[in-house]
Amino acid sequence: LKDDKTLIFSSLQSDSVLTVAHGERHFHHVKLYESDYIDGGWGTPKEIESLSITYGHSANGAFSQDKKKFYFTQCTNKPNNKVLCQIYRADVVKGEFKNITKLNGNVNMKKNTSTQPAI
Repeated sequence: LKDDKTLIFSSLQSDSVLTVAHGERHFHHVKLYESDYIDGGWGTPKEIESLSITYGHSANGAFSQDKKKFYFTQCTNKPNNKVLCQIYRADVVKGEFKNITKLNGNVNMKKNTSTQPAI
């Protein structure tokens, strides 16, 4: 939860089942969304564009205990159908995600995938 009424989640938004053959390129990507709790139900999700990347995935978010930092994963497709994921941090300023930076090599080790941040 971002606050008492806003849920942050990752999803592959599609109105149909996606099928992709092994080795086939596709451009459906997981993105981070937020939805507000209104009148006993969740509203229409909105993509958090500041955390999205073109031709890549953004997912697996976790807030710091004070809610001033948000950690998440960004993944990009590499040659030979490989995917490389790295963990990023964003400052939360007045409810917006700012100053997005990739964590250093102590977390995002060279040639390794880092994902699923937990604080």
